[in-house]
Amino acid sequence: MIATVARIDLLLCDVMLPGSLSGIDIAEAVAQTHPAAAIVIMSADPQEEIAGLTDRFIFMQKPFGIAELTDVIDNAFLRLRSD
Repeated sequence: MIATVARIDLLLCDVMLPGSLSGIDIAEAVAQTHPAAAIVIMSADPQEEIAGLTDRFIFMQKPFGIAELTDVIDNAFLRLRSD
């Protein structure tokens, strides 16, 4: 389904999702099919406890405020442009 989407600029996804897929699964699929997408993964769990989290994804630990979210999204796009 993700491969049929023409363009994805940003994926902002929680690690824990209902159903059989995790946020990491979704992020990996987006990274493969849309390499120009900025990917931000969030969770209440510490970063060290999340299996499958790679340097390709930016991690945010909850809770966070709107200012921190804005900064992380801005940095995600800047990081992609510098690669």
